[in-house]
Amino acid sequence: MMDMQTKFGFTALHFACLYGHASIVTALVEKGISTDLTNYRGQTAWDLAERAVCGSEQVVQMLTFFASLSPLHYATFGSLREERDR
Repeated sequence: MMDMQTKFGFTALHFACLYGHASIVTALVEKGISTDLTNYRGQTAWDLAERAVCGSEQVVQMLTFFASLSPLHYATFGSLREERDR
């Protein structure tokens, strides 16, 4: 469901990146949304973040950070989040 695309190929991540919503980008990536889906122009969410005007620098930094992580990092984040939410 998270990777659902509009008829033009946009996902929730595309829109969050386009409008500079870093906290939403973080939440979506932590939940496992695909970061490599493209819209009808062949643009990923990251492409949109790099070209956006609204708060895109923070979004690009978040995407760069998440791109540098391994699956082990994601597993650790999940464990830490569950521990924190208890």
